[in-house]
Amino acid sequence: MRDADVIIVGAGTAGLVLASRLIQETSAKVLVLETGPQYPHWALDAPLAGLRLRKAWSWATQTVPQDRLGGRTIPIPMGRLAGGTSAVNAMIAAIGPPADFDAWELAGCTGWGWEELRPFWERATLSKDQKMMPVNPPAFVSDFSHAFLEGCQQDGLHKVDRLTGSRSETCGLFDLFQQSGKRISTAHALKQLRLSDRFEIRTGKEVLRILLDGENAVGVEVGESRSKTIIRSLHGVVISAGTFFFTPDSTTLWNWTGRAPFLSSIESPR
Repeated sequence: MRDADVIIVGAGTAGLVLASRLIQETSAKVLVLETGPQYPHWALDAPLAGLRLRKAWSWATQTVPQDRLGGRTIPIPMGRLAGGTSAVNAMIAAIGPPADFDAWELAGCTGWGWEELRPFWERATLSKDQKMMPVNPPAFVSDFSHAFLEGCQQDGLHKVDRLTGSRSETCGLFDLFQQSGKRISTAHALKQLRLSDRFEIRTGKEVLRILLDGENAVGVEVGESRSKTIIRSLHGVVISAGTFFFTPDSTTLWNWTGRAPFLSSIESPR
């Protein structure tokens, strides 16, 4: 007996975007599991309040001590709620310099170069039909910001209309993941997703392990209070549980590069 066609572990940006695409383009029944709670609009929609309150809805991750910062550590507020890090971050919409992506490809990550990834960034943030993560100019710009940019120009930096992060030695204003001065997280897409009877999200569910049948993922084991529950899937499990994970001793932070087997034999409704 199956609980879903596809189980997605993690209700952050990647998990909810994938869930949306599966609902739109296939006939799959999609179940999203999230360790944290539902998105608290009252606390995080207002950007300044979100920065102060995000500790309650993020993992307590931070870097190792940085030699060039006097041994200080840097907090990494990875979201632990529906919407993931998009629900607690600074809302800055900027892609990295092209050289960074090209360096990934040169290091062996085939397909991760700038020219390969740029269309996906543009589709996700700039296309007219983009609804999950709309990008807009800041609703308010302070006099201090204008004065700061003027100082940057006096120091030799070139001012641009849209600061995208793709060029060095420039200054300007970042676009933001906001609408009408409020945060827009991928959690806001849940309202539309819930209109489908093939979509379900369960919060407060900690996935303990992936169940395998040979090389295929067929379900997950979930911890609930003091009990454990098995949830099964027909077409696989997608791990979208954040960029970082801890080793078993919980002292070392690693970059997440693993992924569970995923079968794409889902019938398209078209």
